[in-house]
Amino acid sequence: MPSKQKFDAVADLTEKLSRSKSVVVADYRGLTVAQVNKLRKKMREANVDYEVVKNRLFKIAASENGFDQMDAMLKGPSAFAIGYEDPVSPAKVLSEFAKDAEKLQIKGGWLGTQSLSINHVKDLANMPSREQLLARMLGSLNSPITK
Repeated sequence: MPSKQKFDAVADLTEKLSRSKSVVVADYRGLTVAQVNKLRKKMREANVDYEVVKNRLFKIAASENGFDQMDAMLKGPSAFAIGYEDPVSPAKVLSEFAKDAEKLQIKGGWLGTQSLSINHVKDLANMPSREQLLARMLGSLNSPITK
């Protein structure tokens, strides 16, 4: 019989995942409290939720939202970066932070309902943001007019 806290945690995660555009899973073992606080601050600035919950609870919430291909990612302690506005921002923030904190290991993620490998997450992190892509497109549209 699940406890009330577990039921509430699954309901909260299910709601967050239904609004998310992307999710990145990372192993946070070995990070100091100061490093985790710094990471959480960067996540808040990027409008990304950083959640540490039991893998089983996350798996239940994820299966309700169609994220079914994740058993390989949910081994050991896991932290979840959930992005709502920009699908690139969770991968970007975690990848940037992982450069300084070598103990943070990215396991994989999801973009929409598509499963992403570690390499795909790194490729996503190297992509420019939506605003940068729009600025490039507008610049290329305006360049023939001005020249």
